Amino acid sequence: MRRTAAVSIAVLALLASASCIVSTYPEPPVARPPLPPPMAYDVGLFFDALDPYGDWLHLPAYGWVWRPTAVALDFQPYTDGRWIYTDDGWTWISEEPWGWAPYHYGRWFYDAHYGWCWLPGTEWAPAWVVFRWGDGWFGWAPAPPGVRVRAGIGIDLGGLNLDIVIQPFMWRFVPERYAFETRVGRHMAPPARNVTIVRVTKTVVNYVVVQNRVVNRGVDVDELARTAGLAPPRHRIVNADAPGRATATAREVRVYRPEVRPAPAARAPARGRYVADEDQKSAPRPGTPADRSGPQRSRQAEAHPVPVAVPAADLEARRKREEAERADLEKRLEARKRALRREHEREAASPPPNLDEERLRTRQEAEKRAFEEEAKRQRELLLRRQKEREEGEANAQGKPKEKSPKPQKKTVRKAAPPRPDGGRE
Repeated sequence: MRRTAAVSIAVLALLASASCIVSTYPEPPVARPPLPPPMAYDVGLFFDALDPYGDWLHLPAYGWVWRPTAVALDFQPYTDGRWIYTDDGWTWISEEPWGWAPYHYGRWFYDAHYGWCWLPGTEWAPAWVVFRWGDGWFGWAPAPPGVRVRAGIGIDLGGLNLDIVIQPFMWRFVPERYAFETRVGRHMAPPARNVTIVRVTKTVVNYVVVQNRVVNRGVDVDELARTAGLAPPRHRIVNADAPGRATATAREVRVYRPEVRPAPAARAPARGRYVADEDQKSAPRPGTPADRSGPQRSRQAEAHPVPVAVPAADLEARRKREEAERADLEKRLEARKRALRREHEREAASPPPNLDEERLRTRQEAEKRAFEEEAKRQRELLLRRQKEREEGEANAQGKPKEKSPKPQKKTVRKAAPPRPDGGRE
């Protein structure tokens, strides 16, 4: 019995120890639930998110648009940032804190009175731009309103001729070897040279829809890499949880791209402003939405402010501020003028092949005229913005200015004709 009991105890101990052995075989993978779809918002999401960085204006031809104000006067979209090639194609990574919205939804357009403005949209894309490429140059410009992408069709220009709608000053060009530089804006050609570069490049528009995603393939990245001697990495887009600057690692780029739907007709920005001027005619601009229905579009433009009396100290502060703005603008223009002059001197010392002296001089004269047009455009824009701000300050004061009395004209009374009896009336 004792022997039998001992054997039983030994067997039990052996079984217990066997149960503690860790298996070297991997466990079968656990099925993970699918990721939830991105949270859905309406376009009103942009109203509050972008309000700290600019103004919301209601223009008759477009409806609600946003104009950045925390930028330099010569601001142009898709300048402060870099290009990354992802599984969704050419993707713009902006340095601006608000870039997650205006560079991936909606469309940009240039208004002669208000400068660059953004028209909100509901469809996310890696970058709503059109490219140009050729002769060693790589360029891009914002796709204008009216350009759409349709599944199974691709790009729909809405009857627009991009070579006409996108004017030369709207492009940004860099030598193709700098296409993937971290601060690509540092390598951009002087904008006045665009009138020459657009003649040696071709427009490239290559949008497709893949699994309900807009993909901007643009310039063939493999061909660009081969001709420019580049080896750009490919990135995978990952959804971020909150708005802000996109962050990129060696292989991933994290962006905020919520699902956006049209806003209700009555939705409007909290500090939006209805405006109308001589440039805002009732006829729509090229590619503008035809639908102008809705309560928010039936309001009248704000009346011109009533002149108010401004304290002398405020007038002096305004004068100094406007002088500083003009000085800063002239400094920027002078820097661009010097950059253009350096390019011309370099070309004169080593003329481009197949370009005689007369043709080179003609081309440089055209670029000088383009610079003067750019300078005039920016000076006029500055004056308009200063006037607009002055009117806004007048509205804030809210006190009517006392008008100085007009001088009384002396009435000269003509003598009455003599009466027949020799007297006067």
